[in-house]
Amino acid sequence: MNNCLKQIIRFKCENKPEAALHAAESAYKIFNDDCYLYQIYECYLKMGKVRDAIKALIRLSKKSNCKGELYKKIAFHYFCISKFKDALKFYKLILKDEISSSNYYNVACAYHYMNKLKQAEKFYIQSLSLDSNNVSAMNNLGLLFYQKKKWQPALSLFERAIKTNPNHPEAYHHIGIIKRKFLKEFRDSELYIKKAIRLDPVHAENYYELTYIECGKKDDALLMLKKCAELKPAHKEALKLIKKLS
Repeated sequence: MNNCLKQIIRFKCENKPEAALHAAESAYKIFNDDCYLYQIYECYLKMGKVRDAIKALIRLSKKSNCKGELYKKIAFHYFCISKFKDALKFYKLILKDEISSSNYYNVACAYHYMNKLKQAEKFYIQSLSLDSNNVSAMNNLGLLFYQKKKWQPALSLFERAIKTNPNHPEAYHHIGIIKRKFLKEFRDSELYIKKAIRLDPVHAENYYELTYIECGKKDDALLMLKKCAELKPAHKEALKLIKKLS
């Protein structure tokens, strides 16, 4: 390992990303070696400068023979900062070279977050056609149908998801909502929501949903609302109901 790279790594280990970035940029100007460009990316990421990190990856992808892995990182970072259109562009580039259930799923998610439900549905279905056990695709397609007020196919997908993975908290959560809201099966709804809480005890919406079922039990409902507000202090509906019940 050369001295420049040792110095960069030492700065990173000492939690000095600015110094590491300066060293990496200087080394890249001198040697024009891609390893320093990747170090620049990692330094920007450590500093929380995601857009600059993405720019470094894009520069690197133009020179690299392993574009696929870099495109995945670029798309992921764009998705995390809610630049779904940019994420979609790179997810589609990945899909051109690698047909897989997960890649179709990623494209579907980008469309879904852009509220382009028709395109999202198409890619979720393609994802499931390649892997019928893709629980994330089942769950998200169920959510899409729920958004379109097609709660019966949504329910079927959520039930299929928990058959495939009995420990999928989101699917239990949404089944609980459908059973309460549309089927009026309150006891079953309570069981599914409580199962979701056991699987994911820090998801605030589970506790908020449970208050609908506990509405006749003021003390229990208030307890659930307080737990919801504890996990999500900005939950306006929970705070409003706490004030009302108190």
